[in-house]
Amino acid sequence: MSNREITERDADGNVTKLTCLDAKGGLIYTHVSEWKDGRPVRKTSYGPGGVKTASFEYAYDEQGNNTEGTWFSYKNGVLMKATFVYDENARVIEKTHHGAGTVATNKTFLTYREDGKLACSEYYGVWPDSAPVYTYREYDENGFCVKSTTEDAQHRVLHYDVYTPAENGKVAEYTNFDADGKQVYRIVYYYDEEGNTVKTERYDADNTLYSVKN
Repeated sequence: MSNREITERDADGNVTKLTCLDAKGGLIYTHVSEWKDGRPVRKTSYGPGGVKTASFEYAYDEQGNNTEGTWFSYKNGVLMKATFVYDENARVIEKTHHGAGTVATNKTFLTYREDGKLACSEYYGVWPDSAPVYTYREYDENGFCVKSTTEDAQHRVLHYDVYTPAENGKVAEYTNFDADGKQVYRIVYYYDEEGNTVKTERYDADNTLYSVKN
């Protein structure tokens, strides 16, 4: 007998409580969510015995864009804080993960094509001291991302990913290549008629199957 999840919702259909029980009915965890104006504002997690373990709080601007998220641990205080800046089209153009303790602050700047699709992300692993890493995206005539290329600050290719679309518009196959164009790994996805992932196969650099997840 496997674990069992119990979901509670409010009158609007929002999940207000998610409880996971083990095979014997013992509590594994509970997530309690608070909502305001149709948006989540706080989620609190409880472990076995009903002990609070962590919480996540959300903040929004006047347009309803999520501008801030803060992770709290009831043992260690603030674990991480994320802030988001939007353009006039409600697209994220800057996101910052503010470090706490031994976690460094990182920042990403995002630019978009005229059709609104993401064109490039500029990532700083340790803001503002580290050099940027750029990731550029290419799309087919249907707007599906078929390739993303990651480059260093001198625009030398670090690695790139190639994507093949499935009939449902999702990713059918994803292959990662190193800077020299050699395959590092490949992942193949299988879907049911509703578009749910039913199987994932992972292949190594030699294209040998080494993992299957159903």
